[in-house]
Amino acid sequence: MDNDYLLSRGISSLLALAVGITLSFCLLHAMPGSYVDYLLDMAPGGRFMAIDPGMIGRQFELDRSILVRYIDYVTDIFRGDWGVSFAYARPVGQLIAEKLLWSLALLLPAKALSLMIGIVVGSYSGWYTEKKRDFFLLFGALFINAVPAYIWAILSILVFGYGMNLFPLGGFAGIGALSGGWRVMDLAHHAILPFLTLSLCSAPNTYYLVRNTLVLAVNADYIVTARAAGIGEMRLLFRHCLPNALLPVVTFIPMQIAHLMTGSVFIESVFSWPGIGLLTYEAIRSRDLPILQGVFLLFTAAVVVGNLLADLSYGRIDPRVQQGV
Repeated sequence: MDNDYLLSRGISSLLALAVGITLSFCLLHAMPGSYVDYLLDMAPGGRFMAIDPGMIGRQFELDRSILVRYIDYVTDIFRGDWGVSFAYARPVGQLIAEKLLWSLALLLPAKALSLMIGIVVGSYSGWYTEKKRDFFLLFGALFINAVPAYIWAILSILVFGYGMNLFPLGGFAGIGALSGGWRVMDLAHHAILPFLTLSLCSAPNTYYLVRNTLVLAVNADYIVTARAAGIGEMRLLFRHCLPNALLPVVTFIPMQIAHLMTGSVFIESVFSWPGIGLLTYEAIRSRDLPILQGVFLLFTAAVVVGNLLADLSYGRIDPRVQQGV
C-alpha cells in the first residue's frame, strides 16, 4: 500500500479525532446542570441544603474555567489518565474497561448474526429484483430501519417479556444471583432479547449494501455472457456475483461495529444491560463529567478507527482508491 496514502489517511484521522474530542468536551460542558445539582436534588429531605454548593463544586474542581479544564483534559489523555468518576469514586478507565466487556459480549455476536441475515436476504432480494418478494423485503428493511432502535426494544419487552412472559424484562441475571452468583444459562436467557433487537436493527444496513451491489452486477457484461454460455443461476450467484458483492461488506464491518457501539446506548438502557450504554445513560442523568468524557473519547476513537480501517481495507482491495480513480 502506498506510503503517501497511509500518511494522508493517518493525519486526517488524527485531525478528526482531535476535532471530535474538542467538540464532545464543549458539548458536555454546555449541558445544563451539574453533579452538584444532582446531589442536591437526590438528597432526602433537603439534607444538603445547609451546605454551600460552591464548596462541593470546588471539591470536584467544577469551579475552574472551561479552558483550564480542557487543557487538563487533553494533557491527561496523553498521560493515560481519564480521571475519577464523581459517582463511583473509581478511575474512569477501569469502569469503562469493565463495562466494555459486557457490551462486546452482546455486540459482537449480534453483529455476526446481522451480517448473516443481511447477506442472505440481500443476496436473494438483489438477485430477484423483478419479484414481488423483493418489494416486500425492501419495504420491510426500510420499515425496520425507520423505527428507532429503542422502540423495537420496548416493543420486544412488552410482547415477549411482559405479554408472553418468555424472557426477563431486563438486567443480566435473576434474583438468585444475589445468593448463588450468576450462571451462564441465566445470563444467556437475559441476553436473548437485547441480542435479537440489536441484530434486527443492524441487519438492514448490510441488506442494503448487498442488494444494491447485486442489482448492479446482475446486468453486468460478464454476467450476461456467462448466462448466455449456459451457466446456472445459482452458480452465477455464488461463484461470480456474491464474491464481488461481499467486498464492500468487508470494508463496511469495522465502521459498523463502531457505530453499533455508539448506538447501543438506547438498547442497553432499555434492557438495563450493564454495559457502556447503561453507564453512559447513568452518567448523563447524574452529570458525571469524567465518565462522559471517557465514554465520548472511546466512541470518538472507535468511529475514527473504524473509518480508518474501512478506508485502508478498501484501498487494499481496490488500489484505484489510493490513486483517486
